[in-house]
This record gives sequence, C-alpha cells and structure tokens, in this order.
Amino acid sequence: MSQYRRAAVPVISIILMAAVVVILAATVSVLVFDIGDSIRDPGPNVAESSGEFVAGADDEDQVVRITHVAGDTVDVESIEIVLRVPERGEQVRLVDLPGDGFFTYTLDDSNIQGSTDLADDTDVIDQGPFASNVNTGPIYEDADDQQWSAGETIAVELSSSSGWDFRTSEYTELDVYVVHTESEKVLIRERLSA
Repeated sequence: MSQYRRAAVPVISIILMAAVVVILAATVSVLVFDIGDSIRDPGPNVAESSGEFVAGADDEDQVVRITHVAGDTVDVESIEIVLRVPERGEQVRLVDLPGDGFFTYTLDDSNIQGSTDLADDTDVIDQGPFASNVNTGPIYEDADDQQWSAGETIAVELSSSSGWDFRTSEYTELDVYVVHTESEKVLIRERLSA
C-alpha cells in the first residue's frame, strides 16, 4: 500500500506544476498582447423602444419622437442621435449632448453635424423660438436631468425650410439611430414612415 502512495505524489505535483505554468502563460499573454484593453464595456441595454414621425401640413408637425420604453438608464452625454434619409443617403448627427441652444429646448449649432447636400444652408433641426414647444426630452440643457430613462421621449423638430421637408417631397422614410459613443453600440434603430 505504501508503494501506491509514493507514486501518487509525483503525479499530483506534475499536474499542479502544469496548471501553474498554464495560468502564468495566460497572464503574461494578456499583458504582452494587450488583450485586456480591446475588451469593451458592452454599454447600456435599451431593451425596447418606439418611434413616431409626423410630417403633416403644419410646420410643427414635422417631428421625430423616440421613446425609451424599457431597459437601462442612459447618460445623455454618452449618446449621439443620427437621423438619416435612406433614399437620399443624407444624414444629420446630434452630437455633444445635451445641447444648450439660444432658446429653451433647442440645440446649439455645434450640436448638429449634417449633410452638405441639403437644398440650402437652413438648419435641418429647427432652432427657432417656436421649436421649444415641440423639442422635448433629456438631450436639451433645460431638461430636468441628462438621464434618458425608460418611459421618456426625445422629440426633435425637422425644419420645413430645409431640404428635409417630408411634406412636399417624395421621401417618406427616416432612419433613426441612437448610438452609445463609449461602446460604439447602437442602442436604438428605428425606421419611421412619414
């Protein structure tokens, strides 16, 4: 019986030494190849969303509304909103949010990056004094907080004097993306019809 016990000790020690070598090799490879930095935070999860795009007869009817229905609360500072007309291949990005425009609930010009192919130089996002009655949600500086929580809606009015007048054009669809900039994850993707 004592012979078997002596034979088991070298086998167990070899297995333990091999395990230590494997763990050390994995640790060194992570440090040397810098694999740890390439693993990103997965970002927040917006489990459900809804959208509405109204392009009626009145100027104030050309409004995009995106509602965060369920999921994680999102810091507005970490998102960008992309509005894209698929038939034209043009898009406008709302960046560096929350915006602080001249009027209540408007964005600043620096918050709007757009296509250069518009019909004129008029802003695609309406920034006039009456837009503050339509634009709502946490992307504006005057909002209560800059957290986009479940149940909250972001509304943006598209200017009817820009090349994006859906009331008089043949274009009827608008793609809306909400992108989490830190993780480069698309939180919301909606195709809305006017």
